[in-house]
Parts: sequence; structure tokens; C-alpha cells
Amino acid sequence: MDPQSLKKINDALKNEQSVILLTEISENSGGRDRVIYQGDKLAGEMGEAIDAVFTSGNSSITRLNESEFFLNLYLP
Repeated sequence: MDPQSLKKINDALKNEQSVILLTEISENSGGRDRVIYQGDKLAGEMGEAIDAVFTSGNSSITRLNESEFFLNLYLP
């Protein structure tokens, strides 16, 4: 996790906001990550997967377009 993502997660948790750290875990992906805040709207299958994680309260792995992603949920 890069320091900027960690700062975003910590700031969100201080403000009692749930976030997901979305990390591509496919081979040769470089582990790119992005912080998604609850309430952010993403289209398509990824948006559905993110909504499911926020709703369930559980982190998960999802596969889209031959890439795998780890959706790591952080709750305040």
C-alpha cells in the first residue's frame, strides 16, 4: 500500500467513513491500488462488486476482464 492510500484510509476512518482499498492482484499488475469511499458511484460490474462489499461488510476478491482485484474493506 502506498503512503497516500494509507493517509486516505486513516483520514476516512477518523471521520467515521467506510472505505475500500481496491488492489489489482493479477499477475504482473504491479499491485496498483485505489481508495474507494462509501457513496462513490462506479459503473458496471466493478461498481456492483464494490456495492456488495459495502453492503455485506466483508472484504472480497473479484475477477473482471481477466484481472483479479482484492476489495479490502475498512470500517470505522
